[in-house]
Amino acid sequence: MLNDEVATLDKNDVLSTYKDLFSSDAYLYEDSTVNPFYLAYSVTSVLFMYFNAGQFLQFLETNYNLSFAINSDFDLPDVHHIEDTQFKKQLKRDIAGAWLNENGDVLNILAFHTQDKGIKANLTIQQKRSDPRLLQLVISNIKRFEKLYKCSLTLSSFGIEDPNTILINDDTLASDDHYKKELLIVKMEAVVFDPKNATDKKNKEKLTTFAVQCREKETLTSPQMFRMLKSLRVVNHKAYNEKMLFQVLEWFNLRVAKDKITRLIKVV
Repeated sequence: MLNDEVATLDKNDVLSTYKDLFSSDAYLYEDSTVNPFYLAYSVTSVLFMYFNAGQFLQFLETNYNLSFAINSDFDLPDVHHIEDTQFKKQLKRDIAGAWLNENGDVLNILAFHTQDKGIKANLTIQQKRSDPRLLQLVISNIKRFEKLYKCSLTLSSFGIEDPNTILINDDTLASDDHYKKELLIVKMEAVVFDPKNATDKKNKEKLTTFAVQCREKETLTSPQMFRMLKSLRVVNHKAYNEKMLFQVLEWFNLRVAKDKITRLIKVV
């Protein structure tokens, strides 16, 4: 029991221990005695985390004399559908379509329901009725919409006029890998053409050296290009692909051609 452990330890040891364990010293008062109110709150919160929706409603009805009317229009799809490949593909298309075609309404729902303080601070809630279908889609997949919003802001901060060209692939959501690689290209371009600080300038020097080495070698293989990056102490060289390296060389006014038969790369 918490009371028993507190009684056997020095005040400072107790506070330090529980702060480390729970990232909060609210379990104890200043005199190192137990705070029963916070302890009750914490235990109840943990209990609620283990409830599913039905159990939670039953708990409220039994202990607080409440009754609830459930709107079936907002029921989530059956669990076995969520793991279905076709369902996942259609869900990604639905999310992409809503983001593209109903963006204002999506952001309004997001502003109202998100728990992300940064997003809530950026968006202004408008008092208007939301389409129940769209409301369910956004609430049920709010983490995906939060991610779309954050990624959109990140791309915009690098001067991308239409972030959706990267976030959306045809009529569906682009993969996380695609976004990460496109963002990396955007950042590399910013370093090459608009370095802001000393670190940016050092990174530009690495890319400049890489371009010069490729030009001097004239003919090389893809593995050789990656070894060049590694030798320049580009720590995350494995995050790049061949297409991205070709783009870097083109920024330095070099032309790149790859022989489909020999797989050799010519840089001129």
